[in-house]
Amino acid sequence: MNPNPHLSRRTDLVPQDVFEIKKTKEMALAAIAVHKQDAKSRLSKLKQDLEDLKTAGVKAIELSILQAEAELKQIEEHEKRIISSVDTQQK
Repeated sequence: MNPNPHLSRRTDLVPQDVFEIKKTKEMALAAIAVHKQDAKSRLSKLKQDLEDLKTAGVKAIELSILQAEAELKQIEEHEKRIISSVDTQQK
């Protein structure tokens, strides 16, 4: 007969407790893996959004520069015509 019957019962419970702890730990790690993947996906999407914004912003600025250059060229050509017409009128 076992001198300590409580020890016997505790020993019988240990494998189940270990199983429950292992199961709980596995579930926690699985949940963490899901959250980790979500965070990685969100980070990746934000980085792509930033790159898209940079690209779109650069293209918009480049377009604005081209428009400003074209406007300046038109103004300079108009200026030349005015100067040219004033010179011919003065002669």
